[in-house]
Amino acid sequence: MAANVNAAASASRVLDVCAANAQVLMAVIENMKAKAVADEYFAQCIADCGTAETSEIPVIVRLLNGEAKETACPALWPAAQWREHVTKLVAKPDTDVVLRHGGTTITNASGSVLALAGASGRLEFEAVLQWHFAEAAEADPNDALIEAAGWGHVDSVNRLLALDANPRAAATVAL
Repeated sequence: MAANVNAAASASRVLDVCAANAQVLMAVIENMKAKAVADEYFAQCIADCGTAETSEIPVIVRLLNGEAKETACPALWPAAQWREHVTKLVAKPDTDVVLRHGGTTITNASGSVLALAGASGRLEFEAVLQWHFAEAAEADPNDALIEAAGWGHVDSVNRLLALDANPRAAATVAL
């Protein structure tokens, strides 16, 4: 209540000064116009943010074999979220995916879909797929078999058995 009384008293003083001095009146009018422009700009920023929040960016993932997968992601998704989405689109659960955009590896800190898409309004990148157990299988296929079975990766277990991994072998100390 006291704040309303103070605001009314201040407004009354400004009006009294404006009525007495045309220059002050013109300055107040210019300040009000500037505030209106700033308010309009702010309102446009809010509208743009709402549009970006609901808009989707087309995303094209190119695999090294030449295949391309297309999807769309909400513009404001952070890198971690859209990387997970793209990984599900192009890879099996036992596959590691490295995404590159413009020669740069994309990490969880790479920004939103909108930030990476830039002015083009679309995002195109390449995906390099690597079997999760590739290095382990090269070092010791039996240890890789135990690890794959432990994680429940049936496809990898079958693949390792096809590579002559021994299902009866004991794990090495390295595992």
